Amino acid sequence: MTIGTVVLASMTAFEYLAATTAMPTVARELDGLSLYALAFGGSLAAGAVGLVVGGNWSDATGPQRPVWQGVGWFVVGLVVGGLAPSMWVLVAGRMVQGFGGGLLSVALYVVVGHCYAARVHPKMFGFLAAAWVVPSIIGQALTGLVVTQWGWRWIFLALPMLAVPAALLVRPALANMAQSSRAAPVANSNRRIVWVLIAGGIATVALVLNPPFRRRSQWWAGGLPGSGWDSSIRPSRS
Repeated sequence: MTIGTVVLASMTAFEYLAATTAMPTVARELDGLSLYALAFGGSLAAGAVGLVVGGNWSDATGPQRPVWQGVGWFVVGLVVGGLAPSMWVLVAGRMVQGFGGGLLSVALYVVVGHCYAARVHPKMFGFLAAAWVVPSIIGQALTGLVVTQWGWRWIFLALPMLAVPAALLVRPALANMAQSSRAAPVANSNRRIVWVLIAGGIATVALVLNPPFRRRSQWWAGGLPGSGWDSSIRPSRS
């Protein structure tokens, strides 16, 4: 279970860091330089929503479903991104993957809290921290090698081959974990809804303020009197 948990956390970290290295090549090949920033902002915004949803979901029912949903959304997003025929499809895949990564990240910490003795928690949290540190050290070089030798699509398509087996390593412990059958109190449910709405609002604002959305949203930005926004602006190719 420890191996599976650390590998899942490493996959989430590696994808975020690898995309930073591979995205210039991706944007050029898909002719999507105007959506370059959105490919990052969309994923981060969806991840913020996933963190809030995953935390509240784990509190309400336990971490089993958030883990499986997180792995599912994460893998689907990676496959969509790896097979994307255009930059808009890649952005959509990145948002799906970001939401799944957010669900998974917070659920893994809840798994540690439920399945490990308190004396082991510091060691496990150290492993999860290392799962982000190690990819930050070797991730860029490994990404560059993959992009130059096999192409950028394998940055997305290779990770599901590791994420699925890692999830299967965690499965026995999740199956043995006691399921909470008690419904969450109404007050807690209301608070969860409020937090999800706040996270969704922040994510929406982050996307709307993104340059591609400002340029392309003629139907509302261009119609605002005195807004000063020129939707005809196009990004410079220089």
